[in-house]
Amino acid sequence: MNEFRLVDIGEGLTEAEIVSWLVAVGDHVTEDQPVVEIETDKAVVEMPAPVTGTVVSLGGDPGAVIAVGEVLIVIDDGRTGEPAPAVPAGEPAAPAQSPAATQSPAESEPPTGLPTPARSAVASRPLATPATRALARRLGVDLSHVTGSGPGGRIVDADVTTVESAPASSHAAQPTAAQQAPAVTPPAATAGARSGPVAGSRITLRGVRKRTAETMTAAWQSVPHVDSFHEIDVTDLFALREQFKPLAADHGVVVTLTAFFVKATALALVEHPILNSSIDVAAGEIVLHGQRDLGVAVDTPDGLVLPVVRHADERSLIDIARELGRLGEAARSRRLTPAELAGGTFTISNHGVFGGWFGTSLVHGSEVGIAGFGPARRRPELDADDRVVARRGLVMNLAADHRVVDGRDIIEFGLAIRRRLEAPLGLALAGS
Repeated sequence: MNEFRLVDIGEGLTEAEIVSWLVAVGDHVTEDQPVVEIETDKAVVEMPAPVTGTVVSLGGDPGAVIAVGEVLIVIDDGRTGEPAPAVPAGEPAAPAQSPAATQSPAESEPPTGLPTPARSAVASRPLATPATRALARRLGVDLSHVTGSGPGGRIVDADVTTVESAPASSHAAQPTAAQQAPAVTPPAATAGARSGPVAGSRITLRGVRKRTAETMTAAWQSVPHVDSFHEIDVTDLFALREQFKPLAADHGVVVTLTAFFVKATALALVEHPILNSSIDVAAGEIVLHGQRDLGVAVDTPDGLVLPVVRHADERSLIDIARELGRLGEAARSRRLTPAELAGGTFTISNHGVFGGWFGTSLVHGSEVGIAGFGPARRRPELDADDRVVARRGLVMNLAADHRVVDGRDIIEFGLAIRRRLEAPLGLALAGS
C-alpha cells in the first residue's frame, strides 16, 4: 500500500480543498497520472499519482478541506510489507513527508475510515475546467445535470450561469449535501464576475481571501509604513502607447499602462536598490536582491493575487505586456503555479482601473515597498507661456517599510519613476 499525503506545494501552505477527483476507487492509475484537483489559497493544482497501482481509497469528498500531512489518496502498488499502525481518529495529522518517504512500504499505514465517493459518480465526471467547477460550486449547480456547449461537450461558464438563472423547477435534480459548496451560495452572476454576498449570511474565510487576511494583518501589525505621493504627467505616455499599438498588434499583445508602470518601476529599482530588498529581522540584516522580480496585483473573482514578472528591468515593453497577459489569464482561471506567485521583490498595483482618485497600499510579505497607480485624468495646466492647456495626470502612492528606508529614500525613488513615465521614450528603447 502507498499513502499519498498532502505536502506543502506552495509557500506556507497549511491546507487545501478537494475540488474534484479524476479517478475512483478501483481504478488503475500510472505514476504521474493526475488523480485529483485541489484548491490552495493561491491556485487550483492537479496532483499526480506517486506510484502505479490500484486506487484503494480517497481522502475526502469534493469540497472537503484537508491539512498538510493528512492522507490524500491510498494506492495499492502491489508491494508487500509490514504496515505501520493506523493513526487513531482525532489525533493531529502527521507532518508532511517527502515523496520518497511516503512510498516506503515499511512506513505506510493501512487505510482506515477514509470516505470514498461512488465509482459511478466519478466515472461519469462532466467535462469542465477547474474555474468552471469553482463557479458551479459557488452557485450550487450540479454539473452532472448541465449540458455542455463547449468543444467536445465541455461545460463552460455560460452553461452554469444559464442553469442557475433558470426557474428552480427546471433543474433536473438538486445537488446532494456532499456536492453543495461549503461556503454560502451567492446569487447568480455573469460569468467571470465577482459574486456578491447574500445579506445576513456568513461566508467561510478560505482560499485567497484567507491568505489575504493573514498577510494584510501581518503587514499592518509588523511593518511601520511610510508613504509618499507623486503627481505624474502621463500625456506623452498616452501618446506613445497609441504609437505602440500597431507594433504590439503585430506581436499579438496589448500594451497596457501597467506594462509601462512595471518597466519604469523596475528601472528605478536598479537606481535605488534599497527599495528592492527585504529585512531579515532574526539576523539583523537587510537583504539586497540581485534581480528585479515585480509582483503585479491582479483582481480575480476570488480576490487579489500577485503573480510575478521576473527580471522586469531586462525585458522589453512588448515582452512585459505579453507576460502580464499570460499571468492575468492564469490568475483569473486559478491556474497559476506556486512558482509564479513566489519570490517577488517589489509590488505594483494599478488601482486606477477601478476609478476613485488615489489610495494607500500595504507592503506585501517580506518586501520593502509597493507602488500604487491611480486613474489617469485630464486636467487643466498652465504651460510655459501661462496658457491653459489640457494634460493627463495620475497620482502615484508609494508605501515602504520605515525600518529599511527613510522619507528621502522613498521620495527620490518616486521621482525616479516619475521621470521615466513623463519621458516614456526611454522605456520603449530599454530592454531586449
